Amino acid sequence: LLSKIIIEFIFLTVCKCTNLFDYYVAYAT
Repeated sequence: LLSKIIIEFIFLTVCKCTNLFDYYVAYAT
């Protein structure tokens, strides 16, 4: 159960980072 929570947390963090990166690229271009 703990590992599942950690995996979901990492997944959400990666998604947020990806969204911020895409926004940065769109803004910089």
